[in-house]
Amino acid sequence: MKKPFLRCLLSVFTIALTITIAANAEQPNNQDNKSPTPPPTNLRVHFEVIEITLTTEQLKQIDTSEKPVDLEAIAISNLSDGNARVRYVLDSPVMVGKGVQLVSGANVPYPRNIQTSDNGQTNKQIGYENVGCILDVLTKWSEPPQNSKLMVNWELELKDLKMDKAIEISEGVYAPVFSKIKKESTSICEIGDCSAFSIMTGQRIGSGDQATGLAYVIHLCLEPMDENQQESTG
Repeated sequence: MKKPFLRCLLSVFTIALTITIAANAEQPNNQDNKSPTPPPTNLRVHFEVIEITLTTEQLKQIDTSEKPVDLEAIAISNLSDGNARVRYVLDSPVMVGKGVQLVSGANVPYPRNIQTSDNGQTNKQIGYENVGCILDVLTKWSEPPQNSKLMVNWELELKDLKMDKAIEISEGVYAPVFSKIKKESTSICEIGDCSAFSIMTGQRIGSGDQATGLAYVIHLCLEPMDENQQESTG
């Protein structure tokens, strides 16, 4: 009487085991089919403009050297002795695929003209010039798209006063001269890293062996934004 019961129990166990194996065989492997983590779309761009006053010896080295001079190394060494300074710092959230414009500066008043009326009264006409830094940035994924590399199109405009030059617009009245520098570039940047670019302005202050020059070093960094930063900018 016991043998049929054992046979029946064994048959049930065999059927249950077969169903379990079939179910496991049909179940997809979640690890193998797991989709890759999508790249971030919200980033933070950090942009520094370092202004360097080049000494006479440094100018001679740049003018006579057959190889490009490392202006970034000069900027780092000159920060300690006061011949270089961080002129502008621009920091802003950006979205991949959308452009953003960052501005740092002020409207500087200057005399445009002076008129004298018939009764001897003078009327000074005042103009305003935007002096400072304007940066346009557009980021997009490199092709083929990669999780950490972006193509960054940026255009930088620097406008400043030329302290050593002025135009006499009336007797004893001088208006300043403004200098404008524009640079644009397309770069492949890694998220979390910084890239450095150099700008030689060609400007000279003074003449002869006592002349000094002006140059800029640009640091461009792309950093991922955490969830709190994304919520605050959303």
